[in-house]
Amino acid sequence: MESADVLEPLSARHPELFNVTPIEIFRLFFNNRLHELVLEETKRYASQKNRTIDLDHHDLDMFLADIIHYRHNACISQKMMMYVLHCYQKECRGNGLKTSN
Repeated sequence: MESADVLEPLSARHPELFNVTPIEIFRLFFNNRLHELVLEETKRYASQKNRTIDLDHHDLDMFLADIIHYRHNACISQKMMMYVLHCYQKECRGNGLKTSN
């Protein structure tokens, strides 16, 4: 096996990330600009369906945290994931947003 085939630890390739928390790494990709875009597009979608939705930064963060947490744990089944999404959709319906299903 050649040395190129061996995976190096992330800390060896990028020592600047050694003391960074997982949320800080996530925020490198899902920054404030993307956060705002998701909120805007979600509200725009709702308005196209003649609905409104009261969604803020905290709500979006909680939804993303749940999705990441459930997908991270291998013991969570696809059925459980669909249940979580169903619960969020149900709550959105309560806020005036009609969702599919």
